Amino acid sequence: MSGKRRTALVTGAGGDLAATVVPRLVAAGWQVAAAVRPGSEERAVERFAGLGGAVTVVGVDLAEPTAVTECVARLEGAHGAPEALVHLAGRFEPGPGAADGGVAAAAVLERALDGNLRSAVNACAALLPGMLMAGRGALVAVGAAAGASPAPGSVAYAAAKGALAAYFRSLAAQVAKRGVNVALLVPKGAFDTPGNRRAMPDADPTGWIAPDALADAVLFLIDRPPRGLVHELPLSVG
Repeated sequence: MSGKRRTALVTGAGGDLAATVVPRLVAAGWQVAAAVRPGSEERAVERFAGLGGAVTVVGVDLAEPTAVTECVARLEGAHGAPEALVHLAGRFEPGPGAADGGVAAAAVLERALDGNLRSAVNACAALLPGMLMAGRGALVAVGAAAGASPAPGSVAYAAAKGALAAYFRSLAAQVAKRGVNVALLVPKGAFDTPGNRRAMPDADPTGWIAPDALADAVLFLIDRPPRGLVHELPLSVG
């Protein structure tokens, strides 16, 4: 593909979903900065080796705002300001149990907020100035049905994903008219990934969402025209 590639920052690049989304972005002409937890860079480099120079692996603690800001500044220097965020990072945190007590409940909630809300807030805050200056860009994150319809055993996770949805809706209202599409993808079920198959060996994966469908949705959302923005997109089977 001729011409300069636009840059997308993909968080959670060590996870199962990134194995599908990152190659699809590269095939669509994007330069990808694949963000992983510090210490996981070597494994990620091996994972995306077949994509050549179109993928740059970066290690960053997404829960630390200064680290995220510094990471984005390095990306801007190397590839120009990223035009898209694909926030795949997330953390399922079971509990707290109803009888766990305040200290345990607070610890579980903090971990859930770090993995699902603060990581997204920090990435968006670091990328938004460049997008607003350019008058274009896209911020896409993966939500969860638990944010609206929580089930037993997922109190902290549901709270964190609900907060993520509220943040993205509010941010969309704030910046959409300035050329930046802020969109939340909401899966109405499990993704058919190797990790989920291992975790739920007795379940029928034919009723799960295909990772390719997520990649299709991401590509759709990061290239919306200014007069056709989509701020929330559910994904389901059947």
